[in-house]
Amino acid sequence: MLHKIHGILLTISAITIDPCDKRFYKVLNDADRAAGFVTGSSTLCDRTSKNRVIYDSWYRFNGSAGVAMPTGCVDTMRCGAKAPGWLYDGHPREVEGVVHRSVCFHLNDKCCFYKTDIQVKNCRSFYVYKFHKPPAKNLRYCGNGTSNNTGEQQ
Repeated sequence: MLHKIHGILLTISAITIDPCDKRFYKVLNDADRAAGFVTGSSTLCDRTSKNRVIYDSWYRFNGSAGVAMPTGCVDTMRCGAKAPGWLYDGHPREVEGVVHRSVCFHLNDKCCFYKTDIQVKNCRSFYVYKFHKPPAKNLRYCGNGTSNNTGEQQ
């Protein structure tokens, strides 16, 4: 693309990154991010915990956390949080590219007590997510892992 500024011709090119490229996403693989992880008395959240997600960065779930976000309501006090987050609108097909989806957070017997928008991309064999700041404290983005570990101290 050519632009003329004060009589000087400049070439500007857009740099496009593919969030499926492992150089551009971080991996969430901790067992306490799994939907099956029973939260103990010490809760985590993606607003204030030191291991929270970095907003507007791409992430992939893997390992003990699961391989994707859950697409159904997750019980409260799971995933290390009071209010676990799950993907309300489902995952995109690969041909859709980067899409906007809603994440719901389950609290007070309401599966979608809080809701926020994120971006998601289908990378053929996995998904990546661009998370935004959750709308309140005590909320955490979860993976679909089935860890039966507990956060209770022995």
